Amino acid sequence: MKYNSKCPFCTKPNDEIIVQNHYAKAFFDTKPANPGHVLVVPKEHVRTIFNCSAIQILAIRKLVLKVKHFLDKNFHPGGYQIGMNCYPVGGQSVLHAHVHIIPRYRGQKRRQIFPTDKSKLWKNADEYNNPDVWKNGNTVKEAWQKEFKVMDKLRAKGEKVTYMSHYFHTFR
Repeated sequence: MKYNSKCPFCTKPNDEIIVQNHYAKAFFDTKPANPGHVLVVPKEHVRTIFNCSAIQILAIRKLVLKVKHFLDKNFHPGGYQIGMNCYPVGGQSVLHAHVHIIPRYRGQKRRQIFPTDKSKLWKNADEYNNPDVWKNGNTVKEAWQKEFKVMDKLRAKGEKVTYMSHYFHTFR
C-alpha cells in the first residue's frame, strides 16, 4: 500500500477517524465549510479519484453512505453537498483523493459555485491555466471552443443539445 509521510491524509491519527473500512477512512475536515464537514479518503496514497481502483471507489462510496447516516443522527442537516476536486487547477489543495461531504442546513443560502462576474471568471481561469500545473495544453477558452464544435456536430445530426458555456461566456 502506498503511503506518503508528508501527506496530512496518510498521517491522520487513528483517534480522529470517524469510520473506516479496509480501503478507506473518514474524518472531519480541518477547515470545514459547515459544521459536520467530513472527508472520505482512500487509505492508500492515491492522487485523485481518477487513479483509484474499483475496489477503492466502492469502499469510498460505502463510507459516504455511513457518514451520511452519522451526520443525520448527530448534526440533523437538511441536505448535503458532496464533491471532489481533482488536480490543482480543479481546486484540489491536498494531492490525495478525497470526497467532501458538506452538510447543508435549513435557512442557509445555497453556496455559489460559479462567479457572477464573468470577467473575473476568465481572468482567473487564464491565470490557472499555467502549463507547469496543467499539462493538458488547452486554455479554458480553447476548451469551450472545442465544446462548440462537438455540439455543432451533434446538432447537425438532429440532437437537441445545450451549450454549458452559454451560462458563462460566449466566444462567437
